[in-house]
Amino acid sequence: MWSSISTQVDDPDLGLQFGSTLGVRQFGLVGYTMLYSRSLLQAFRRMVRYGRILSDLASDLALEQDDGAWRLTNLRPLLAFRHLRQPVDESFAAIVGIARQITGEAFAPRRVDFPYQRPASVEALRSYFCSDFRFGAPVGSIVIRDRDMKLPLTAADEDLTGYLDQLASQKLEELSRQETFLGRVRRAIWQSLSDGQPTLGEVATELYMSPRTLQRRLSEEEVSFTDLVDSIRREMAPILLEDRQMAVYEVAYLLGYGEPSTFFRAFRRWHGQSPREFREQIAV
Repeated sequence: MWSSISTQVDDPDLGLQFGSTLGVRQFGLVGYTMLYSRSLLQAFRRMVRYGRILSDLASDLALEQDDGAWRLTNLRPLLAFRHLRQPVDESFAAIVGIARQITGEAFAPRRVDFPYQRPASVEALRSYFCSDFRFGAPVGSIVIRDRDMKLPLTAADEDLTGYLDQLASQKLEELSRQETFLGRVRRAIWQSLSDGQPTLGEVATELYMSPRTLQRRLSEEEVSFTDLVDSIRREMAPILLEDRQMAVYEVAYLLGYGEPSTFFRAFRRWHGQSPREFREQIAV
């Protein structure tokens, strides 16, 4: 969606502007669990715990202590974010804005690590975040001072958060039941592809089951692990190639291919043309 918007609106700071308008209540149930938490640390812990209710990307958030501070990180870095800054700016601006809203303080991170390369102008970023930056980081993250994590929240309510925690936990269980087995396997494969060719054992670990159990369940569904990996690559390759800011070799690596030439052969097998020929065709 952001890739499409960026081709229509010539404003590199659009993601930052949109994210800064989001309020905690717009995050629904997860937002309310944050709003009524005791401290900023508790609020961020709930955002990480219930992230899957928000989106698949939010489900990969992690919060850990790091050298006297806390680091909020997305554990599943996407190569596309090195070129497309708007979704990163949107999410980071929303998180910082929400922290300011629920604490009532002029909160500023110690540092923000952006996965994309340094843009031509950083004035809007500097004005909004009021912090140090690092560009071209391996993963996107927000580094927060320990003292800021201890800030009390203006609407803290222990009884209400206990009730909301129950609702959020029930929602997570409901999401797990609604998702099909093959859907869970496909999601785990897709999330693992950017790290290289996923193995059945790695995906089984991600799904909290043994490789033998995963193999048996796939056999019951009459599908092989290799076929699933191949189908996901086949479906995602044209979508990723539409983003012309990504080189073809970067698309290959994002799909888990160690060598671009292997991707080229696979794409020709799937679509009867090379990745570059495909791009030339859609440009017409």
